[in-house]
Amino acid sequence: MASGPFEPRAADLHASSLPLRTLSANVVAFCSWLRKHCGFLVGPGEERDALRAAALAGIDDPARTRRVLRLVLTSKPEEIEVFDEIFDAFFLHPRRGRPQPLYAPRHTRESQATTSPGEPGGDSASAAVPSAEPRLNAAERHGEPMSAEEATQDKDSWQTLLARYSPDAGRKPVPGIAAGDVRQHLTTASKLVTSVHLGHVRRWRPQVTGRRFDVRRTLRASLHTGGDPVALRFLGHPLRNPRFVLLIDGSRSMSGYGHLMLAFAYALVQRSRRAHVFIFSSALADITGQLRSAIRLREHRVTGVDEAWGGGTRIGDSLSRFVSEWGARLLDDQTIVLIYSDGFDVGDVRRLERAMHEIHRRSAGVIWVNPLAGTRGYTPDGLGMRACLPFIDALVGVRDAHDLARVAAHAAAVSR
Repeated sequence: MASGPFEPRAADLHASSLPLRTLSANVVAFCSWLRKHCGFLVGPGEERDALRAAALAGIDDPARTRRVLRLVLTSKPEEIEVFDEIFDAFFLHPRRGRPQPLYAPRHTRESQATTSPGEPGGDSASAAVPSAEPRLNAAERHGEPMSAEEATQDKDSWQTLLARYSPDAGRKPVPGIAAGDVRQHLTTASKLVTSVHLGHVRRWRPQVTGRRFDVRRTLRASLHTGGDPVALRFLGHPLRNPRFVLLIDGSRSMSGYGHLMLAFAYALVQRSRRAHVFIFSSALADITGQLRSAIRLREHRVTGVDEAWGGGTRIGDSLSRFVSEWGARLLDDQTIVLIYSDGFDVGDVRRLERAMHEIHRRSAGVIWVNPLAGTRGYTPDGLGMRACLPFIDALVGVRDAHDLARVAAHAAAVSR
């Protein structure tokens, strides 16, 4: 008996679900199957969002990948069961396949069913219309109710995607800076400042001991001693004074790590007058002045940053704005740029590449500090991290204050 218009054979599903070369190709093929054979309204916009969601979820946890793709590709409860079955057959059981149940496209009405009474599933118009009863998730369909942890993970995944795709959703205030954390980071900040060696300046400058004897200044100083050249003057090439630019990702995906780098930024501003701190999520904000004011007033908080903290991730837009507005003043051969982010970006990857190219070209070195890079088995496979890798001098994994000490060692190596 021939299959109905929305009942593809298991062999067809198996043939289309053969693993492709890349994750992005598999996600695009999966979206195409849902659109052509299951009646899902999945267009180019949904495919783009699915690729971004897959980059967020990764491939190490199939359950998490299923949840984030389900949030993007389904729009009503009756689509959830169909999605779960096709996901299992497409990604988890490529050798066996699973027949697709009858499902009418969303634009088909009860009075306009596409199947005829003589075809399978065409006995009545209502046979092609999905049932109105609520669908259960995969665990509940097998008689296992969702645990509290799984329910929390589903909620967190939804909130994370909301924060990523909407600048206003999931926004949180900037966390406070603990005084104990600042004292712990002062040593690390001092080590960072003293370890960076950018070489000597080209111009001759007055020095106590130098390579060249300064006749003019020595004669002028001898006027105070009756013409006797008691105090000798010299010229030399002093060491360059490094400048530090710290860009902190304050998006929701970094909410568990932001307080660590804020405390370090607070300490770095105390140790160097040439330190500049920015935070970004869906916008960019310069908080250097606020940190210096907080240090003078002995406060440990940052306020008034609006969309720069707790919103969606727009790394490319934020870095592009930094280059256009502050690049001419802050980026030169004496600047070390530290970017603290997990690399998850939902903006234009090409814009991110251009911004990173400019930052790398116009600075002494770029160090990317990623809290996920220190985990076992981590690979920078996300679109954002892959776009930035060619323009990074060092990728450092930092999850606590002890790991921050390694940033100074990498900065010293980059500066040499």
